[in-house]
Amino acid sequence: MQSLSNENLSVVIPTYNRASFLDFSLKVHIPIFQKYNIPIIISDNASNDHTLKVIKKWKEKYSLIEYQVNLETVSADKNIETALKLSESKYTWLLGDTYYLPLELVEKVLILANDCNDDMIICNLSGKLSIPSQKYTDQNKLLIDIGSLMTG
Repeated sequence: MQSLSNENLSVVIPTYNRASFLDFSLKVHIPIFQKYNIPIIISDNASNDHTLKVIKKWKEKYSLIEYQVNLETVSADKNIETALKLSESKYTWLLGDTYYLPLELVEKVLILANDCNDDMIICNLSGKLSIPSQKYTDQNKLLIDIGSLMTG
């Protein structure tokens, strides 16, 4: 029997017609997430490929996968919003279906999630930011530092 889900961290994955990418992502991440009972929430943007088949396969191996599918295709931003709203954890990690999170990074974020009450934790994927680790108290400074990464 699987343990209860982690209350401090969950992962959301918005996806659309990328079953092969999603399959690979779940293959590499489930062993990591299983170690800490991290729920995975997948929001499918009305895919018409074999995404549902991939989900069923992985749900048999990991019961902490929640899957929802939009009735019709919506904007990518709306699908991300839908995915984020499904999470009930203290922190929610938005994961692209092609990203890879190493165990060490997940463990580091879990430590932060367990030990702090900050509004958000931002990870520097692939060295896209050249700013030091820091705690923000000014939302304007945060937007100045990372706003360029938030464009579509």
